[in-house]
Amino acid sequence: MSWGGFKKAMQRAGNSVIIKDIDKINDKEFDDQERRYNLLKKNCEQLVVESKGYLDSLRIVSSSQLRIAEVLENLNSDTDNNSAKEGKIYLQTVQSLDNNVVKKLDEPYIETVMNPCLKFERYFKEIDDAIKKRHHKKNDYEALKAKVRKLTDKPSKDVSKLPASEKELQLSKEIFESINNQLKSELPQLIQLRIPYFDPSFQALVKIQYRFSVESYTELSQVQQYIDPQMRDQYVDGTLDRNIENILNQMLGLDITKLGGA
Repeated sequence: MSWGGFKKAMQRAGNSVIIKDIDKINDKEFDDQERRYNLLKKNCEQLVVESKGYLDSLRIVSSSQLRIAEVLENLNSDTDNNSAKEGKIYLQTVQSLDNNVVKKLDEPYIETVMNPCLKFERYFKEIDDAIKKRHHKKNDYEALKAKVRKLTDKPSKDVSKLPASEKELQLSKEIFESINNQLKSELPQLIQLRIPYFDPSFQALVKIQYRFSVESYTELSQVQQYIDPQMRDQYVDGTLDRNIENILNQMLGLDITKLGGA
């Protein structure tokens, strides 16, 4: 901050002492638009975070599937039963999903969803600066109103002070109203533009999610033909749970499981 800027900031901070309620400028229309703008800003900033989180989540899911598939394939690698074949096919399937679906979604997702959100977010700094400037000019205007009011109530011996202060007040009023009216005119336009701006990104997001879901379902459905069709029925009627419990009991019956307590 420059020295001049620092002095102005200090002066505005001190204005709160001389400014009374009668001097304050109230504009409910601007307050309403500022509230709507702050809500838009908050939602857009959250959208930037969540859109990045969604892409990160896709990558994590794909990476986790690959690691699980690799472990399962290694787990059954020394067997000749159907589980070994299922493990290899599952690994090939998730590798295909990672290479042909997830990785190929990165670029279109970044271009159509993430980048538009980031570009929209960049405008907020300029708008925040304009609102901050309005606040400063409002403070200057109110301080000059207070100054003129005091000179009117208690005239100075220097008769030139009041006309000079009134001239300053008029200029300050014009500057404030110019910024204030511009913001009241343009903030609603900005808020309304969010709909046509984000709509293409929303459509792209749905299409990308649809592609990921459909292609994942299609690929993984192919794995089902190698899985015992009786497995699902056994899960439903409780047979699978009983079989697993029986295997656990057999494991507990092994002498090697008792060595740890010796």
